[in-house]
Amino acid sequence: METIARCEVCDSPERTRLFRLKDLMFPENTECYSVYRCSGCGVQYLDPRPSSASEFARIYPPAYDSYVQAPSGLFQRLRNLSWRPEIREVVALTPPNGRVLEIGCATGEFL
Repeated sequence: METIARCEVCDSPERTRLFRLKDLMFPENTECYSVYRCSGCGVQYLDPRPSSASEFARIYPPAYDSYVQAPSGLFQRLRNLSWRPEIREVVALTPPNGRVLEIGCATGEFL
């Protein structure tokens, strides 16, 4: 695991821990994670964070959504319909000509 000493956006060493918890989706991963907010610019980040392929392989099981083939056909169309409320919310919160940064988009289907 890689330790983050300074914010990678503004280089500030000052931060506040927002929470510390275990992975709720994959209980077999017993690691605890802390999320911090940079006092300089407000960006939030994980510390420590995985930094090698072997660490990611240990954290994410083979059945993790990003590793499985995206559904197609009728199931995919139904899944897309189920996302409409979330998409409307994102659009409502985005100013005209604004941009949206998606972090952790997994398979990218939502995009």
